[in-house]
This record gives sequence, C-alpha cells and structure tokens, in this order.
Amino acid sequence: MTDLPWPGDPAAAWRRAVADAPAEPPARRRPPDLSDFATFTRLVPQRGEYLAMPVLYGVGGVFCVAVGLHLMRYQRPLDPFDGTVPAWLGLLAYWPPWFLMLALGAAALCWAPVSYVRGKRDHPRHLRELYERVRRDGILVQTFPCRLRLEATEGTEQAKIAVDARATDAQAARLHAAFGDWLDGVSGDPAATKAVRDRYGSSRRVLPATELFGPDAGGGYLVRGTVGSSWRVLLPSTADDGAVRWSIEGVRDPEHG
Repeated sequence: MTDLPWPGDPAAAWRRAVADAPAEPPARRRPPDLSDFATFTRLVPQRGEYLAMPVLYGVGGVFCVAVGLHLMRYQRPLDPFDGTVPAWLGLLAYWPPWFLMLALGAAALCWAPVSYVRGKRDHPRHLRELYERVRRDGILVQTFPCRLRLEATEGTEQAKIAVDARATDAQAARLHAAFGDWLDGVSGDPAATKAVRDRYGSSRRVLPATELFGPDAGGGYLVRGTVGSSWRVLLPSTADDGAVRWSIEGVRDPEHG
C-alpha cells in the first residue's frame, strides 16, 4: 500500500465533516445478530456453494460426450465402417480425438456425483469454520449507495459506503459526511475520478476509511457494491508479505431472511 495521498483531498473532507455532525446518520438500522449459529446459517447464504463444481463437471461432461460422438460419426476412415474389430481399431488409429473427448466426458460425468457427495459432506464443516472466523475477525457493516463506480474485470461496478455496525452515531454521521464531501469533489472532476479508479484497481474489494481520511476515521469503508441486502461482513486476513487482504460475505436482511 502506497503512502501517496488519494485524489480529491480526502483529508480536507474529513476536517470539514466536524465531529458534532447530525447525531443520526441516514437510514441506519438495527444490525442482524450473527452470534447464534442457527441464525448465521439462515442469514449468510452459503448453503448451495458445493453445487457449483458438480454442475460444472456435469455440463462439461455432456459437452465432451456430444463433441466426441460428433467426431466419431463424421470423422472416420474413408472405407465403409462395418462395426467389426478392425474397423474400430482403424477408427481409433486414424481419428483419436473422438476417443479422447468421449473419455474426458465419461470421466467428468462420473466425477460429478462424487464431487457433489464430497461437497455436501464437507459443507457443514466449512460453514462452521466460516462462522468461527466471522465471530473472531468479521466486521459487520451496513452499506449505502454512492455515485462512484469502480473498475471491474468487465467495465465498471457500483461502489458503496460501508459503516461498521458498532460505530457510534456521531462517528457514523461524520463518516457519511466525509465520504459524501469527498465523492462530490471527485465525481465533478473526470481526472480525479479516473485517478481514484486506477488507484483502487479492478481486484481490490475494500478500502478502509483510515487510508483515505486518516487514523480517526475508523469504522468506515469503501467497498464494491453487490445486489441484495445492505448488510455485509468484511473479513480481513494478513498475507505473507504483511499486506491485508479482504473478503466480503453477504448477509440477508433479517426482515426478509
């Protein structure tokens, strides 16, 4: 992480967002309680994650079998194919791709149910490990829309302001005011907007407000926006090089969960 200041002078925005800002920030709601494991499993959408690989194996297997059958039918020796052993050996010798595709397809189709059974077996353990990690390191935040769009793998995606559910009302209000002031200035300057997008990058998930506004801005974050509930859990982890990496877990709104 570089020590260079961010575009748009966020430090000045923080100074202007005085500590005695309005006591109640906009649309702040009561956070969901994730301390109970049963509630956690209901609100954190992790139930069907083990289905992805079996579906991938199944679809890939069907595709390979279809291609193999196509090659087997239309790419074979010029001599008439009479179904005898020599004819099959000739087919294998002259056009091996069809055999390889059928073998790959059969292997994938056989592995799909194995992957499903193993995933379903291991899923409760993975869910328990995630629960323990959220309890230990997780930061429950409420997200709010903002006008900034960030670089993504394809095009751009919406950014959101995130505020720690444990932050005081005064701190949350100041964070809202500082983010709003800074983003107003950035959005009015195309060069600053581009500089912020380039600095944020296309793979970064979370920007702590302390990196923008200074050490007093704890409890605020700028995150990549996703559809669904406004609640998220931010999970920091420290890499071998000392850099902090972030992951984001969605949380269903308890009023609609």
